[in-house]
Amino acid sequence: MAAKEVKKATTNLNCPVCYQVFKNPKYLPCYHSYCEECLEKMVKQSKITCPECRQEATVPAGGVTVLANNFLINRLVDELILKRKVDGEEEVRCENCDEDDPVVAFCPDCSVFLCHLCNEAHKCAKVSRGHGIVPLTELRSNKDVIQPKAKTKVPLCKKHEIELMFYCETCEELVCMYCTVKDHAGHEHDTVKLMAGKHRSELQKITVPVEEMIGHFSMVQNTIKESKKKNKDHGDAVNKKIDQHCEEIIQRVLNQKDQLKQQVKNSILQNEKELESQLEAAKCMQAETLNMKELKDALEQSSDQEALFVKEQVIDQMQRLTEKYKKSSFRSFPFATVRYVPNREFISQFGHLRTPEYFAKISKPCKVVSNDGTMGNPWGIAISSKGMWAVADSSNHCVYLMTIDQDQLIVKFGGYGTNDGLFSHPDGLAFDDDHLFVVDRDNHRVQKFDVNGKFLLKFGTKGITDGQLHKPRGIMVYNGKAFI
Repeated sequence: MAAKEVKKATTNLNCPVCYQVFKNPKYLPCYHSYCEECLEKMVKQSKITCPECRQEATVPAGGVTVLANNFLINRLVDELILKRKVDGEEEVRCENCDEDDPVVAFCPDCSVFLCHLCNEAHKCAKVSRGHGIVPLTELRSNKDVIQPKAKTKVPLCKKHEIELMFYCETCEELVCMYCTVKDHAGHEHDTVKLMAGKHRSELQKITVPVEEMIGHFSMVQNTIKESKKKNKDHGDAVNKKIDQHCEEIIQRVLNQKDQLKQQVKNSILQNEKELESQLEAAKCMQAETLNMKELKDALEQSSDQEALFVKEQVIDQMQRLTEKYKKSSFRSFPFATVRYVPNREFISQFGHLRTPEYFAKISKPCKVVSNDGTMGNPWGIAISSKGMWAVADSSNHCVYLMTIDQDQLIVKFGGYGTNDGLFSHPDGLAFDDDHLFVVDRDNHRVQKFDVNGKFLLKFGTKGITDGQLHKPRGIMVYNGKAFI
């Protein structure tokens, strides 16, 4: 295997359980592979549950050991280890003797590392005389000189412990020479080489769609990544709108707060001016009263001649003071009577999200059917603030009213005609508290009903002048006004 391919394969050579490079990997019936030691730890009451697909497998009578070996992974692991030895990442020992002499060469034909003595013997031996032995220093300095291959591990027959050189097509398993005579006598079997050539071509045909699948899943992954980005961008955009709406409401609240406070301030200032004016008048009156008291006290100490002398002055001054006192309005003081009455329903609902669940919910009224078993052409839909649906069935010239939670029909009203309460292709709908406005398209008018479907009033006639309509389609009711 090329170095680049080995490096790519290493990401798939770790056991999903221990996260280490596979050691004697075994197949489960679901074709997922794990280290033999890891599988031993997963056995519970002769059962193994695959950690990946959760499929349960029964452990054979001989235990985990008799499970099928994953020779492909074994080969890749061996090639990985061989590459690490060539790269100097793992210790290299002579694989031809038990001595600890330094390794000097590698035989790619035998896939063995050789010490100096074994290298010389390898060159001289008749069976290996023509092998292209490469010095280890040259192999490590120029890895492109040769791509070392791991030794193929030939599976052995568990009964006879000899190489499995035949394949029984009847039983679909590898067998040894003795097994073909005894256990597989009369079966369709031939040498591994011939059978492999036959089945390789079949396997190649079977695995052709793999390339298409890889391309498909690559495209799917790219699409998912794009969708994730769009999903995030969409979420950011929705959050931005929420923030903007929140800021608008906050600003409106702050503006209203400032306006209300200014009104309070104006009211208090006006009362303060009036109170100041009355305070000044009260001070003047008090000063005159004090003067009168001083005069009264002086009379008590005066002589008879002095009392008679100022009698007229005292009487006149006291009369004027009494008249001022009676005319004064000091008995009623203007006090601030401003009261703040909070609107608890100022923000009854900040907003709502129209999620897929929301659209699934608003599609439920379409399940409501007319007498003939179908809803002809549901066109307009409206939702009241009190949890009620209204659906206009244009083809059947009627309107359905139902509850939003139980999807139960409250009333169906209308029918074809021009009289009050009848329709000719009802279209747009709009709720206003406990009233429903229905656009009666081909009658060129709008009709108003209560929540029981009782006709209340109508307006509009065919025409193009003010107050007339020509095939109206939609309606919105806001703040007591209808926009058509």
